[in-house]
Amino acid sequence: MVPKFKCNCGEYINCSEIPNPNGYYFAGENDISDDEYEEIAKDGHLTIFDRLLHMLKCPSCGRLVVFWDQYHENPEFFTSEGFDEPNLQAAHPENPKE
Repeated sequence: MVPKFKCNCGEYINCSEIPNPNGYYFAGENDISDDEYEEIAKDGHLTIFDRLLHMLKCPSCGRLVVFWDQYHENPEFFTSEGFDEPNLQAAHPENPKE
């Protein structure tokens, strides 16, 4: 991983701090097997570090910078669209569309 890179807003994001105050790890639900889900339910945790993806949050603009590969190349940038109240009626079959 590079020691720092430039966000689309122009801010340099430091990648060399461990742990990184702007760093996050995540995994897709399909990356975890049924047995591993049972282990999580039983123990409350699971060692899946090698399958986690890395994400950074720009401290200046708040963009999320996602590294879809384990080699931290070609990051993808995401910006917030703001907060909207969720339309929960559409998610509940007992509340049909009006």
